[in-house]
Amino acid sequence: MNITFYNNKSDVRKLSKSISSLGSVDAKLKDNCSLLRPTIIVKRASLSQYASCNYMYIPAFKRYYFAEIRALVGDRVEIDGNVDVLMSYSNAIRALNVTVLRQENMFNDYFIDNQLPIRQTKTIQFAKIGTYNAGTGLYLTVDGGSE
Repeated sequence: MNITFYNNKSDVRKLSKSISSLGSVDAKLKDNCSLLRPTIIVKRASLSQYASCNYMYIPAFKRYYFAEIRALVGDRVEIDGNVDVLMSYSNAIRALNVTVLRQENMFNDYFIDNQLPIRQTKTIQFAKIGTYNAGTGLYLTVDGGSE
């Protein structure tokens, strides 16, 4: 199975990572491994060859993984992977058409959000809707604030 190794310098929460390729190798999957957390073994390898490797891509699984490397006896290296869902599905995530209901800095008063703190200020709007008794205006007031 072909595996490409990278050095990842990006935050794990970033959708598209800044990675630099370190090369590809042919490796074997360890018995009874998971698709989300695979363990692979590379023969004829030393730990120094993979010192800067912290990320990998497995084309057969079509996923990117965070990599943790351990040296084994007999010139072998064992690599545990943990799937990076954001990078693996970044194209599908970018293609989504969504409405964001909660955001750190901006919000919409018209969406009900029970986790939004109650504000002390109220928004009051005045609208003249007619006249009463020779020129005295009738006004409709609407409280647009929260509870």
